[in-house]
Amino acid sequence: MFSSALKSFTSNISSNYTIAAQPTSASGPWKIFDAKKKSSGKAASVFVFDKKSLEPQGGSLGGRGNTASLKRAHEEVLERLKKEASSLARLRHPSILELVEPVEETRNGGLMFATEPITASLSGLLQEKDEQERIGGVGGRSSRYVVEDPEGGGRKRRELEIDELEIQKGLLQVGKGLEFLHESAGIVHGNLTPDAILVNAKSDWKISGLAFCGSSNTSTTSTVAPIPLSEVLNQDPRLPRTVQLNLDYTSPDFVLDNNATSAADIFSLGLLIVALYNSPHRSPIETHASLSSFKDHQSTCKITRLSNMGTRNGVFVM
Repeated sequence: MFSSALKSFTSNISSNYTIAAQPTSASGPWKIFDAKKKSSGKAASVFVFDKKSLEPQGGSLGGRGNTASLKRAHEEVLERLKKEASSLARLRHPSILELVEPVEETRNGGLMFATEPITASLSGLLQEKDEQERIGGVGGRSSRYVVEDPEGGGRKRRELEIDELEIQKGLLQVGKGLEFLHESAGIVHGNLTPDAILVNAKSDWKISGLAFCGSSNTSTTSTVAPIPLSEVLNQDPRLPRTVQLNLDYTSPDFVLDNNATSAADIFSLGLLIVALYNSPHRSPIETHASLSSFKDHQSTCKITRLSNMGTRNGVFVM
């Protein structure tokens, strides 16, 4: 059952499911709880978004105009998060996270939906692997997650391998999911990061995090609205980073040229692969949620590529 701190998150889902008192993982702004459906005993995961997480931490909002502007920003965030869950309902594929209960608004204005059982997000696994490597050196050790039984059966330990074989299998599954999004659904994910990859109870990697998805610039068949780039690319310092586009995994074509095509997702996938083998396990691009930092990084990369150019038989080569 919910802890006392979460009793305000009441909805049909909380009435129909027995939900663990503490989250077992997180994916961006969502806290993920183990759950079981009361009528069937079937396992699930419940995703919960707390609207209070959008409130500025300490400090004045700066007047009536800024308050109204921030309220609009909060409304945009809530609409994007609703879109994330509704997109899961439409996109049925083995490599896309399976939705089992549609998104609902909770009593306190938050959001909640239920999916197939999830053990961890890829971002959580990589953070734990960073800690393991910091303590004991680089290696393929298991990631250990202590979770609570929703029915009060005590605490139990789960282990997930994040070794070379699991990485290869997971990347293949993500690739198939992207192929489905691009070729069958005609949409671009738009924010493919470790937070958008979830590992289910069978250790399969599933794509989620579709809050920023939209039709490709080149699509002629998609019924999904285009990505609202002016809104998506706006980095608002009043909002948590978890509800905004993660520039560290974003394609320059997307940010600098407003070119929302499948190539942008492939670029993000490449950065995700680098993060898997990096130490620490993060993107080689660090923007600190700043568009100007992103542009500076791209300029530096361009200068570096030019400086590495040479000539061979009078022809420039890279």
